[in-house]
Amino acid sequence: MLEDFRQVPGEHLDPDGYSADFVRFVGDIKSSFTKLECAQHYSESGNPSWEAFAAGRWDEALRLMNADHGDLLHQLVADGRIDYRRVRVVTLPLTPYIQWELNAFQRRNAVLGEQIRVVVDGGSNQLTTLPELVVIDDTVAFEVLYDDAGVHSGARLVAEPETVAAARRGIMALFERGIPLVDFYSSEVADLPAPRGQQA
Repeated sequence: MLEDFRQVPGEHLDPDGYSADFVRFVGDIKSSFTKLECAQHYSESGNPSWEAFAAGRWDEALRLMNADHGDLLHQLVADGRIDYRRVRVVTLPLTPYIQWELNAFQRRNAVLGEQIRVVVDGGSNQLTTLPELVVIDDTVAFEVLYDDAGVHSGARLVAEPETVAAARRGIMALFERGIPLVDFYSSEVADLPAPRGQQA
């Protein structure tokens, strides 16, 4: 189902429209926030830690990760009101971006209560080409869109109940086969030398 999600009709949103709808649906969230991330590079201009990483200032990038104290979703997780589950698809060897991101997840997101698991694409690229998905309860699914440079370019909103529920089940199936972040970080990330950064 996940590989077919792009064929499902949906409403196209520009970045501002996605942000507005995201806030609206998160405001009504009841129990679960589920996320699938597959690309091996995103551009996160405006994120101070990412900008330091992209410029090759690794120690600064790590330090700035600890300055982010979360948002409404993480507060709901901390209050025990929702589950936040994230699946991160990676390839080996890790790209510099993924090394940065998994450090951010370990230092910040996991501390804020996210349940994160890593799934390794064994070289087929079947997983890295899956759509980037955000599913809120079984109410709505967003396919989050990026251009070739990894810059966020909007989203597609899908609200058909059976399709949304199937998308969440598909992500959860990957979650169940994934490696807990703490274990993957310990074995594959913790001892890596600083990456060289990447162009913003």
